[in-house]
Amino acid sequence: MPPDPVVSVVIPAYNAEKTIGNAIDSVLEQTMSDLEVIVVDDASTDGTVHVVEAAGDPRVRLLRSPWNCGPAVARNLGVKRATGRWVTFLDADDEYVPSRLEGLLEAAAGDCDCFVADWIVASVPDPGGRLAPLRLPTLPAQPLAENFEFTDYLKLAMDVMPIVPRATLTRHHIEFSPWAHSGEWAPLIARLCAMGIRGRLLHRVGYLYRGTGTHHSSTLRSIEEQLQATEFLAADADVPEAAKEILRQGIPGTRRRLVVAALREGKLAKFACYARRNPTDLVWLPASVLCFLWRQVRYRVASLSSRPA
Repeated sequence: MPPDPVVSVVIPAYNAEKTIGNAIDSVLEQTMSDLEVIVVDDASTDGTVHVVEAAGDPRVRLLRSPWNCGPAVARNLGVKRATGRWVTFLDADDEYVPSRLEGLLEAAAGDCDCFVADWIVASVPDPGGRLAPLRLPTLPAQPLAENFEFTDYLKLAMDVMPIVPRATLTRHHIEFSPWAHSGEWAPLIARLCAMGIRGRLLHRVGYLYRGTGTHHSSTLRSIEEQLQATEFLAADADVPEAAKEILRQGIPGTRRRLVVAALREGKLAKFACYARRNPTDLVWLPASVLCFLWRQVRYRVASLSSRPA
């Protein structure tokens, strides 16, 4: 029997036929090879399963859910079936840069009771169909931030997909909240920090997420879940007061996004409900709509410019 791999990469997938192949390839092309890829098919109705089965690499494992249960539950299932000493995550339409896993493990420096994250960046397909950064962020001068806490995560104002020892998740019974389809990374980082797990942030881009201008996080359902997660964490006794204050400050902006999303998706009953609860949010509506439209235009222009001539 072969030894357990160093890293398990869990990929929840639902109707990801067009992107799952590149996601898997971005893991298999890592500068380290001692890994496994666990794709959890969340009852897809397209050809996702066929693409995964055609990967042709024994390191790729396919788990199939009999019903659609959402990415959080799919990730939990993947973690339970993982055999690697470390576990990390990838969405089915995103990709890693080739040295991501090696860089994260080097930053862990053999510490088996820590989590390590790196920077993510919005990306669009290049002429070859693989993701390339839309714009690289300005990174801090120091290569690694030690003692990365939940408050630091909130100040960073971006999600991070950490690598975590599998034993840590098991020992502390840490899972993704089943109700969370969006905003699920904040509760995970909060729980890790509350359990005293040391965090480190590697100041380099390692994760490429697919930007479209209409990203999943901008849907009404996702914003509702983000608000639910924010309010939950703001009331959690294990969350530091400094982090709670940041969370409370962000709630009004999330509520305003609800109004915009409800109007954009034509859900007028919800639009009226949210507007009635917080009438002052309507003042921000024109600016919010313009920001959304500008984001769509920016991604559209970037996508067109990346196409082959």
